Amino acid sequence: MTRILLVEDDNSIVANLTEYLQGEGFLVEAVSGQKAAIDKLESSNYDLMLLDITLSDGNGFAVCSA
Repeated sequence: MTRILLVEDDNSIVANLTEYLQGEGFLVEAVSGQKAAIDKLESSNYDLMLLDITLSDGNGFAVCSA
């Protein structure tokens, strides 16, 4: 199963994307901030990351750099 890390701090976007992607057969894990995203990436492997650029505790560019 394809694993997706969704990094988004807007709960309605997370809910809608998660519902749609799970309906298409993807395994979705969602986090809401830069630190949480980096922690997840260090501890797990994902096939795809959907990344918001503006996060409450930083930005998506820092996540990409890490």
